[in-house]
Amino acid sequence: MREMASRAGHVRGKANPRHEPKRREFVQRTRPGRKNVLRAADGESTADVDDTKAEGPVEAPKATLAAPKTKSVVVLGGSGFVGSGVCRALLAKGAKVVSVNRSGPPPSDGGAWANRVTWIRADVFDEDSWIDCLEGVDAVVSCIGGFGTVADMERVCGDATVNSVSTAKKKSVPKFVFVSVYDYNIPDEIKKRTGYFSGKKRAEEAVLREFPEQGVVVRPGFIYGDKRVGDVVLPLGNVGKPLEGVLKNLPEGLTDVLKKLPASDLALAPPVSVDVVAKAITNAIYDPDVSGVLELKEIERLSEASS
Repeated sequence: MREMASRAGHVRGKANPRHEPKRREFVQRTRPGRKNVLRAADGESTADVDDTKAEGPVEAPKATLAAPKTKSVVVLGGSGFVGSGVCRALLAKGAKVVSVNRSGPPPSDGGAWANRVTWIRADVFDEDSWIDCLEGVDAVVSCIGGFGTVADMERVCGDATVNSVSTAKKKSVPKFVFVSVYDYNIPDEIKKRTGYFSGKKRAEEAVLREFPEQGVVVRPGFIYGDKRVGDVVLPLGNVGKPLEGVLKNLPEGLTDVLKKLPASDLALAPPVSVDVVAKAITNAIYDPDVSGVLELKEIERLSEASS
């Protein structure tokens, strides 16, 4: 996976543009007897102030940047733990959201946000049941995953997204985002036999191969938040948040030594909030310069960006 990350993980343009949101610097230029024009650094006029009658300094009006274009996004597995977080973050950004999943909408007490999502009950393995909802969309996000037998995990964690990539490609969807999993420094021979990691790897390869310019692979570690299991809500944050604080503050010298041990990141990789993952995915969709593989630090930084 590291080879794939180093090959595919990139962001076009300036260094780390997904971590450093673009800012426009505004300067005030005044000429006697003429209008004072507030211009951005790129030369675009944003506001005019008549200073022919003013005797003192003129307060420049605040420049207003254009709102980002509304995006239309299909979320695969939008009723799940991560998927619902992605739906909420996209809605907060003003996106139009469609969720494709086998169970349909979440329980009625899932939250008011669910009423703003278009729910499509379909199976990604049955292309005809959902391909029409991809017409004209800006991006697809696959949050599909699960546990079970090796064969089950190969199918759910791998084949489901591989098939979805093919379907999205047929409809010329511009961008595809896949929620994968952190490597954890687990030896490749072990990962190949799990079904979970090997399935995720095949899905990653499909995304980066079919969407070389606008494919995004997100690799979070343990994701915490309020997770619903049937009628029970598990407050994973009660464990994940404190653990995240501890692991982020370990001495670098200690972690550098421990990371040399196989699978050491199972204990060292900090957990991440579902909201952080969801915001990073949303910003990746709205920023055309973001593509490739996003590891733990990139996920956190991108979640704080404003595109």
